[in-house]
Amino acid sequence: MTFREILWQQVQQTLDLLKLYLGLLIPIFGLKCVMDLIATGQLFWWDYGRLLGECIGGFIGLFLLIDVIGAAWRYYRRT
Repeated sequence: MTFREILWQQVQQTLDLLKLYLGLLIPIFGLKCVMDLIATGQLFWWDYGRLLGECIGGFIGLFLLIDVIGAAWRYYRRT
């Protein structure tokens, strides 16, 4: 099995985790929007967008690093 195939398996697993992460994260942001609307009477769209982008970017960056290291380890230990 080549390194590229091993890495692709890792990336597919990460995409499945990202779907789950977004499925849980979006309702939490919706709840935060409702709470802010009730508490302050306004929504902070720019802040929500930036925070959501940082959450997703951090997730992708972290798992990209984990995937590359994990694939390299599996490729090295495949003997």
